[in-house]
Amino acid sequence: MPSAPVVQRVRSALVLNHLGEVLVVRTTSAPNGTYRLPGGEPGADNADVYGLMRTVQYETGLPLAAHRVLVRDRTESDPPIEHYVHFCGRLPRGQKIALEGVDHFLWLTADAVAEHCGPAAGHIESALRGLANGTLVERCDGVIVGERRAV
Repeated sequence: MPSAPVVQRVRSALVLNHLGEVLVVRTTSAPNGTYRLPGGEPGADNADVYGLMRTVQYETGLPLAAHRVLVRDRTESDPPIEHYVHFCGRLPRGQKIALEGVDHFLWLTADAVAEHCGPAAGHIESALRGLANGTLVERCDGVIVGERRAV
């Protein structure tokens, strides 16, 4: 009997500033110069929440805690990937970002996410929806398949 494929887990951090804008980062290897949430790279040390916190601190200099899961997106690929987006807090006015391992960052309004984030936009928009509604947004292959009250 063949064994089930090992699921690759990826975690990203939704971080907001005092205006409610979303922190996104970019690396030189990003396709078409697109931005993503901190963390969120397959193969990085972010398969669990502790790894996510280490990755976010490395990329941005921010010592944040990972709070509730806002999005769970399962991609049926080989291997399957489960992408989780955690709410990691709101930063006070004037909080400094210290980049390491990423090349640039932006603070984006919800309306600007699609323009700058390419494939990551769906995760960000779903995370903002889950945060606003107090829900966990369930996605499969990038499509919302459900939403339930967060516990």
